[in-house]
Amino acid sequence: MVPVIVALLISGLLIGWLWWLARATRPSWTGLATRWNATMEQPVGRAGEGVPIEPPAFPRRLQWNWAAVILGPLWYLLKGLWVHFMILSGVLLLSFGVLLPFVWLYCALKADEDLLEFRLARHSVY
Repeated sequence: MVPVIVALLISGLLIGWLWWLARATRPSWTGLATRWNATMEQPVGRAGEGVPIEPPAFPRRLQWNWAAVILGPLWYLLKGLWVHFMILSGVLLLSFGVLLPFVWLYCALKADEDLLEFRLARHSVY
């Protein structure tokens, strides 16, 4: 049993050392990455226009939402964010209501931002 363990240990160290040597002798990709980033950061416009397309302005982070303060996780369900509703309700159930003030505070502060991210994700390519 001991010779098998020693053989596995030595073979693991040998494979790790060979992998490290292969990584140390690879060419550097920093030049390619710099050129790629410069290419990808060029402004992109619509066909025939020289104006770059700008993303919509995001609301302030941690904006107060009174409807979410009153309704709590139910606000998420009414807006169609059922995954958020399930997570927040699960947190409340698993904590036996101990985390109720924190869940309501999260709902009050993050509701608008979560809704905007949900709407943007619906129209996203990925």
